[in-house]
Amino acid sequence: MTERESILQNSWKNFSDRQQGDRKTDRYVLQQDSNRPVRFFLAKEFNSHPNGKILDVGSGLYSETYLPKERDIHLLDWIPHIVNMKNSHVCNAKSLPFEDKAFGIVLSKEVYGCLLNPEECLDEMIRVLEPDGLLVLIDWEANLKEGDIRVKIFDSKKVADQIKSKGFEIIKSVRLIDRTEIEENAYLTAIVARKKTENF
Repeated sequence: MTERESILQNSWKNFSDRQQGDRKTDRYVLQQDSNRPVRFFLAKEFNSHPNGKILDVGSGLYSETYLPKERDIHLLDWIPHIVNMKNSHVCNAKSLPFEDKAFGIVLSKEVYGCLLNPEECLDEMIRVLEPDGLLVLIDWEANLKEGDIRVKIFDSKKVADQIKSKGFEIIKSVRLIDRTEIEENAYLTAIVARKKTENF
């Protein structure tokens, strides 16, 4: 584990320990409100692939505030705060513990811009996605918080081009939330792509 990973793990563990008690805290309610547009968007997109298992890479503490409850969802994060949740897995996204083509939908929300090597994680997400499956990446296109752990800004056009180069059809790129009153170009953007090739 690198020094940066160790620092992140400790900070997330402290944060998750504080939040585990009462799920109806002010922060939880805030997350429900802020994730409402994401929840509506994902419900609609997921309906286009009704039978596929869903993998949420980097699910964090509040996945239930944006994921539909009725689907077969697997949660994955590298901090063990999700270990007691149903279908939860603790691991690094650079090495997913699943067989090839195991999921119909792979989602990653607010993770891509925080990764040191997002390409490695993207390759793993593609590997576990079945042909014709959906890849959904959602992230902020700006730093919104002081002390943000982002490594780079999520440039939706560049990321979409990268995904396309790996044998995907880009279905849409949608701005879900606008926070430009706080920071220039601060949009929460979703990229939805369909896997066309079995080369990965």
